[in-house]
Amino acid sequence: DARMSDATTDDTDGGFPPGVTLTQTHGGLQVLHIDDLEPKPRCEKVLIHPASGAECRIIGSAHVSSASADEVRAVILREKPDVVLLELDAERLTGLLKSASSARPALKAAKRVATTSDAVKVLFNGNLPIVVGSLGYATVGALLDSRPGSEFIAAVEAGQKVGATIVLGDRDQRATLGRLFARVQRGSQLFDAFVAGKEVIADDEGVGSEEDAESISAAVDDVHGAKGTAKMKKILEKAGCESSEEVIKSSMEILRSALRSEPIRVDDLLKVRSCAQRVVEFVRVESFNGNPMFSPGSQSKSEKPNLMDWATAQTVIAERDLILATALQRDATAQKIIGVVGAGHISGITQAWNDVESSESRAKFNEYLENWPADAKPPDYTGKVITGLLGAAAITTILRRGSAGVVKFSGVLFGSMLTFGAVGVYFGANTLVTLGKVAVAIEDASIRAAELGQSKDQALPKSTFHNMIVRDATVPFKN
Repeated sequence: DARMSDATTDDTDGGFPPGVTLTQTHGGLQVLHIDDLEPKPRCEKVLIHPASGAECRIIGSAHVSSASADEVRAVILREKPDVVLLELDAERLTGLLKSASSARPALKAAKRVATTSDAVKVLFNGNLPIVVGSLGYATVGALLDSRPGSEFIAAVEAGQKVGATIVLGDRDQRATLGRLFARVQRGSQLFDAFVAGKEVIADDEGVGSEEDAESISAAVDDVHGAKGTAKMKKILEKAGCESSEEVIKSSMEILRSALRSEPIRVDDLLKVRSCAQRVVEFVRVESFNGNPMFSPGSQSKSEKPNLMDWATAQTVIAERDLILATALQRDATAQKIIGVVGAGHISGITQAWNDVESSESRAKFNEYLENWPADAKPPDYTGKVITGLLGAAAITTILRRGSAGVVKFSGVLFGSMLTFGAVGVYFGANTLVTLGKVAVAIEDASIRAAELGQSKDQALPKSTFHNMIVRDATVPFKN
């Protein structure tokens, strides 16, 4: 309409919501104008590839957030990138895609620890972290009405539609677990340097205001030190949850019913789900903004350095920040790149971005892909050898010269030690079985909620991800 080219906009909002304005042509015709704008992703960082100048758009996600999945899907379909990089390795991607077509992901995970015997096998075959992680994600996914890793599934699905190459950007999860275990068990030369003040590991830049950080920190500290449920209310209220006391009460009812093998009430599930979704988004945004309180292993400056916390922060976060930043830059021919990573990695990726091509950064990248960290202290067998010799000498002396009573007491002591060990294994196995039962009970309640029209999560057809071509960007640089 020619008249619209000369239209003017009323300076006042006229009581209309954002995005809606009333315009008027010179002819006096009033026109209601509605902005056709997609909502901007809440956790998005745009960086420029240093070598190619290509745009790299990184979306910070929460791994059990349907909102993250929606953002990822919308951005990929809109931007149509050449490359979609995921914070996954091959094993995790395969597991997620299988889970995507499963109607009962929690039940499937729980079958691995269906009996005490099954759980004992998990404890001894080295798969405990993987099984616990699968159960945990499946449980939280059922609670939140979101499939575990739903943002990665959405990224693969959308990437296929726009013809993007799917790229794996994370190292093998066994390398992460191995490096963490080595540092905690053996100690680390880097940690010793950190304690001595010779090396700065953390950088507080990018965090929100000091008042906000202190406020949230106080709330988290309150939760950790709470003996009752009242302290939890602060976190729920900061996340925007209403009736926090009722939410906490419903959470306890869900756990109580699951442990008693009783059906979980759908209204309890929905009440907790609504609040939990807000909490996940709250934590996602805080992590994206660099709040260290929501980063694994983070410590305040006033706290005494702790090896476990330091090893977690270094292995799980800092090293993988560099790995992800490097993986995002591996393809210098791509014109547009989209990365889907945990929101807590955005700050570290940004800090490492401009140094990825340096020889020092490449050397670190190569070392970080190893199963054993170079900074782990070498094994010291001196103490074990001495202890073993003393123990052997003591046993020999008791058997040769000890009285019948002493020999009997030693046998009872040794038998008690074995018994305590067996009891510990049995307790751990039973805990896994119980966790599996809780996961299935929550999933059952989620299915009943879906039957009442209170669920969005659906399994995808098994043929959705057939004939996929995936590249791995976590390949060491050649000298």
